[in-house]
Amino acid sequence: MYVAAFPEPSGKRQISTLGGHTPRWRRDGREIFYVAPDNTMIAAAVDGRGASFEVSSIEPLFKTRTYGFDYPYDVSPDGQRFLITGAADDENAAGISVVVNWKGLRK
Repeated sequence: MYVAAFPEPSGKRQISTLGGHTPRWRRDGREIFYVAPDNTMIAAAVDGRGASFEVSSIEPLFKTRTYGFDYPYDVSPDGQRFLITGAADDENAAGISVVVNWKGLRK
């Protein structure tokens, strides 16, 4: 994966040497998250201030199994939490309950 200037690409900077997919920027622009080919979520610390673009570190975060959408995950603005579409491996894993019209249930 590479990062290039926009709208006029003037060179590119390599982020991943092994490939990856579905990159997301952290809201403040200091990290790029992506899923590596082995399904590891990766965080690349970057600095695009000034005339240069620097990659200071690339850290594996956790294993994941994403599927089903063009962007199967999203990341919180501070880069600390992820929402990922996927299947739980454990049949006893906690699920999510969505309650609609909860005010109408209080009769």
